[in-house]
Amino acid sequence: MKTTPHLVELNEQQKSQGLAVIGLTVEDPAKDIEKVRKFAGQLHVSYPVAFASKELYRFVTNRERIGIPKILVYDRSGKPVEYEIGYSFLTNRNISRAVAGVMSDRAGDALSHDVLSRRD
Repeated sequence: MKTTPHLVELNEQQKSQGLAVIGLTVEDPAKDIEKVRKFAGQLHVSYPVAFASKELYRFVTNRERIGIPKILVYDRSGKPVEYEIGYSFLTNRNISRAVAGVMSDRAGDALSHDVLSRRD
């Protein structure tokens, strides 16, 4: 819960540059949809939140035990570049650094593509 406001801020600041923030919950959609909606509304969540099966959660996190929060940051190729378990005073800083690195790589790729396309 402590990371959610930071993720909302990152999403708002960088979604126009291509950042995609997606929330996954392992709550039961049949029983907990209103609870998830209320949580997202209270924290002004501006990114999509989806219900994930426990099997999907285990596949994505590569962990048998389900624990939250977990924050995963992937680069454009789908390679994980940051994996945060739980929350500490360093979590938001680590997420910001990972996102900044991914976004700067994206900017570099776009610049390289732009320079190369001008040669044609």
